[in-house]
Parts: sequence; C-alpha cells; structure tokens
Amino acid sequence: MSQARSPEGTPESPTARLEAIAQKLLTALSPVRVVSLSFHDEDADVLWLTESVLGPDEHEAVRSSMEIFAGQGAPARHECDLGDGRVAITWRASHKGSAALGVLMIIVDQRSMADPKLRRADSCVAEAVTAFAEWLAADLSATQLRLRALPDLSAPEPEDDGELELAIIDYTPPAPPPSAAAPAEAQAASAAPVSNATQAAHAAKPAVGTPVIPVLAAAAATVQPGKVTSIDPSLERHFQALRAQPIVLFAQQLEPLTDASRIPRYEVLLRTGSEHGRSQAPVAMLEAAARKGLGSVLDRRVITDLIVWLSRSAEAWHANPISVTVNLSSTSLVDAHFLKFLEACLTKSGLPRGMIGFELDASVCAQQRQRSAEFAEVLASLGCKLVLDNFALQDGHVELLDLKGLRMLKLHPLLTSSMLLDTRRQAVVAGIAQMACVLGMYTCAKSIESEQFQPLLAKLKVDFVQGFAYSMPRPLDELAFGDQAVAAAR
Repeated sequence: MSQARSPEGTPESPTARLEAIAQKLLTALSPVRVVSLSFHDEDADVLWLTESVLGPDEHEAVRSSMEIFAGQGAPARHECDLGDGRVAITWRASHKGSAALGVLMIIVDQRSMADPKLRRADSCVAEAVTAFAEWLAADLSATQLRLRALPDLSAPEPEDDGELELAIIDYTPPAPPPSAAAPAEAQAASAAPVSNATQAAHAAKPAVGTPVIPVLAAAAATVQPGKVTSIDPSLERHFQALRAQPIVLFAQQLEPLTDASRIPRYEVLLRTGSEHGRSQAPVAMLEAAARKGLGSVLDRRVITDLIVWLSRSAEAWHANPISVTVNLSSTSLVDAHFLKFLEACLTKSGLPRGMIGFELDASVCAQQRQRSAEFAEVLASLGCKLVLDNFALQDGHVELLDLKGLRMLKLHPLLTSSMLLDTRRQAVVAGIAQMACVLGMYTCAKSIESEQFQPLLAKLKVDFVQGFAYSMPRPLDELAFGDQAVAAAR
C-alpha cells in the first residue's frame, strides 16, 4: 500500500493511518457514550480496536453484518441488539461499488440511540467509512501488485473469442531419477553434455516420497521433445485418461441452522458424465489420481468448468450473492503452479470477490503447516475463502485457526455421527462452534443423514448442516433457474 506522509514528512504506516481515522471519528462521537469502536476486514478479523475487548456477541455482530452486507443492493448500515443495554451499529465499507471489503462497528449504550448527538455525527461516520474503504482498497491493490510480481508460471492465455475460454493446463511427467538408469547408461549420461532444458527437467523433479506434481504448459515447454526418453507409461496413460474422462459438476447446498444466514452456500461435487455415474462420486478415479499425484489435474478441470459456468450464468447470482466451494486435493496444496493458474482464471473471469472458496483437509494442512499458511495468504489476496474440512480437536488442527481467510470449519463426521448419546462429543462440537464464532468463522456438520440431529446441532450453535437428509446433490445447471430450482432441489 502506498504510504501517506505525516506533517513532518516521514512515511505514515498503514496502521497509523487507520488509527488516525479512528481517533478523528472518536472525537466526533465524544458527546455520545461509545463503548467500543473497531475496524474489521472482509474475513471479520479485527484490524483496529479501542481498549475494549470484543466478546462472542460482538464477534457475532460483525459476522452477521458481513452476511447482510454481501451482494448488490445490500444495506449500508445495520443494527444488532447485544443485550445488557448495548447496541452494535455496523457500516458497510466498499470502494467504488465493489463488494463489502470490511466493516466499521460502533457499540453504544441503548439510550444513546435516541440521542440527537449521534445523528449529528452521521456525516463524520460517513467520512470515516469512506476513508476506511479507501484504506482497504489500497491495501488490496498492494496485495495484488505483490502477487503479480511473482514469477509468471501460468500457461499462455488462449485467444479471446468473445467468450470466457479457460484452457486445462497441460502436463509432462517428470524424468525418472538418475538412479533408475543402468550403470553404463548413467556413466554415458554423465560424460555427455547436458542442455539447460535437461537440467531444468531434472531440477523440477520432485524429491523421493513427494507426489508427482503436474506442471504448467509454459514450464513443460522447456523440456525439448526427444530429450526425455524414459517416462512412466502407466503415469502418462492415467493422465490422459483423466483428461479424457467426461465430468459433470453437481452442487450440494449447506442448510443454515440459524436465521442469520442469507447467502446460499454450496459445495461443488465432481461426477462422471456416464449414464450410471451421475448420482455418485467417482471414488475409484479420485483415489487413483491421489495415489499417482494427479489430483491437481482434476482440480483444475473442476475449477475451469465452474468459473466458466458462473461467468455465463450471472442470473443465478447477480441479484442475490451465492458462495460455492471446491474441495481441493493434497496435490494442489503443494503444486508450485496451482495458485498462478487460479489467479489467471479468476482475473479473466471478473467474478465477485468471495464467491468462490476452497476446502482443504485439516490433517493435510497440519502436515504442511508452512505451505498451508502461504497458500491461504494468496487465496485471501485473490478474494477466495478457505474452509478446513474434517476439522477436529486433534494435533495440529487448532494451530490452523490463524490461517488467513479461513471462514468455515467442517466438522469431522466422527464427531457428529454418534454424538446423540455421547455428551463428550457434544462438548467438543460446542467448543469448536464457540471458537469459530469468536474468530468470525462458521461451522458445518457434514455427512448428516438424519434430521434428528438438527435440534441438537442448533443447540450446540453449529451454523450449517450438510447431508442427504437436507439437500441432495443436483446438477450445477439447476442453480441458473434461481430460487425455485433451488427449492425444488431441496
């Protein structure tokens, strides 16, 4: 973010600029008893806060405000009764017609709501909201510039024919390790001159024990035809089979357990295009792709088809916002090129920030802690929400709660499958739901096949439930018909 300058001419830090906005607003509101004032980003994280401490009720007010402020035509202001004679007033911070980038929240005494002094400060509040939105937009622009400064590893953009066309990334299997060659061949290879392309191919080869990572066409092009002669035929055949396999995208809606949710949320599911495979996930294909390190190939196909569909089906989300998530394989998490591929797709599509999110398995992220943090940081800069799948109170999971852009925890089915008669598991679920609320996140109980769980889950403050008992997976195209199609699907 470009730095402003103080009167003395020294650079003013972004935090100092935000504090200056807050102090000016507090001065304007001095005749009114303000309990607290806080600024929050699009992930509901606190950016600046007065000395007061926000409790669960205050965090819930921010979380529900972000829900209310989503989409075109959303209100600019919202009030929430916190009880104990306190009211949270929130304002939507957006820049030049953009989606909500953050929230300004002021908590006042209930009696101050009728105080004319509060109304007289409206212009000062509006000025502060505008300045805060500009602050957020500048920070977002700086993040995008840093992201674009990364090496361009994405495939060349296809020619624009007037419609969105996103190509699936090509893949060249890596060369086998030198130890696989016969001794005589290895000796001859060491004596022969090595081209830069061959060196690049060997440098890109993953270490032993790591999955085989698909590479982008631009990187694969550095391997000259005929230079790599030993490629695992079975790996190549499996890759080609994944590329040729017809797929269909389905969507399963998450059922809200509270009235606060107004954004329909869906998980996008992969189905095969065969007549007998539409209603069930291609488990064997997914498992085989994971074993061979080719899960990223399928992830790219799903993301490409999803973005193309969203771009061509604006009637499904233009009036009212929707949120869709894609469950990524562990291969995409460690794929050095995946994020640049994703950036290219989202930049070309021009879809609203926050519409697309991604789910990652919590245990996989715990094993790849540093990579998960880097992955989440870039996703957040692209406006993509993060969901931790199969979350539980086990080693490494709690440490993931500080991941940037984390918006939802999907509970591990083992926590909920037998919790009706297990008070210990009920306590764990309630604890996770409470943590999530304080952090501005949501919780979802998945794989729920009976409606008898709903009262207990609602009592434990779980926000959403996902399962065949509530919503059957339906073809993605049905979302284009609006609320009636969604209602029929349920």
